[in-house]
Amino acid sequence: MIHLAQQHGLSFPIFTLDTGLLFSETLALKQRLEDFFCCRIESLKPDLTLDEQTDIHGPELWRREPDLCCQGYRSIGCWPCTRKTADGEDERAGRWTGFNKVECGIHTFLPKKVDSQI
Repeated sequence: MIHLAQQHGLSFPIFTLDTGLLFSETLALKQRLEDFFCCRIESLKPDLTLDEQTDIHGPELWRREPDLCCQGYRSIGCWPCTRKTADGEDERAGRWTGFNKVECGIHTFLPKKVDSQI
């Protein structure tokens, strides 16, 4: 997508979600992409540091539901807003059930789009 945007002179924010738990390979890929495309990929971080999360929620918050990908969760969000999907359901059907939304809100700094576009 970065390549196509640059080819057509389109500018848009490029970002990654940095939980503080990214693999070193992910960070290396981010750097390679920045170098290759001569761009900056912004790292968006959570409001709480890992230490602050531990103080509030206990250690290793991410381990509450290990191996979710192997338990019927085909699209993972945060644990309060994600449910398993049934056979035949869209993979994102388990996201935001009962809410009038389709995304978590991390994209709220972008211009508003039609509901069917994310």
